[in-house]
Amino acid sequence: MANKDDQKEAPVVVINDYGALSST
Repeated sequence: MANKDDQKEAPVVVINDYGALSST
């Protein structure tokens, strides 16, 4: 799994620290 920095920029649905699905 990508690190948190990559998740923020990745144009995909990832699970944030709150455990909710976030579509960026």
